[in-house]
Amino acid sequence: MTTVLLVGELGQARYVTHIVRAHMIPPWFALVHPKTGTPINATLLITISSGLIAFFSSLDVLTSLLSVSTLFIFMMMAVALLVRRYYVTRVTPTINLLKLVIFLLIIVASSMGTSAYWGLNPNGWVGYAITVPLWFMGTAGIAVFLPQQRAPKVWGVPLVP
Repeated sequence: MTTVLLVGELGQARYVTHIVRAHMIPPWFALVHPKTGTPINATLLITISSGLIAFFSSLDVLTSLLSVSTLFIFMMMAVALLVRRYYVTRVTPTINLLKLVIFLLIIVASSMGTSAYWGLNPNGWVGYAITVPLWFMGTAGIAVFLPQQRAPKVWGVPLVP
């Protein structure tokens, strides 16, 4: 368990560094040690956050959080890529920035709702009938109502906003 947490911590620190380089969080977290090439402040951020969570949690909760933290990092990367594609500082109009934030909040909230409903292990489909169309509306809203500020140069996926 300890080895898995340490390896996850090192990988997540590198994800944080990439998020910094996409200008999503302050550049101070992207400081890389000149000799070892490791992201110092991003590693400290993840280490302190993980340590605080581990200090106040039981082992059962920690094993559940391991996969949740990995999922959270990948979600942050996906949001960072969407922001990078649809927002450029001092170029994107404020109304388009507001639309982007609203659509991203709809996507993230509906995804969280779908996960929570699935985690409750219900017998019905009512929760999915609410959250999945919301997710689809958020994704379609980005694709239809927002112009891309940056187009993929080498590789792009069809039907992905």
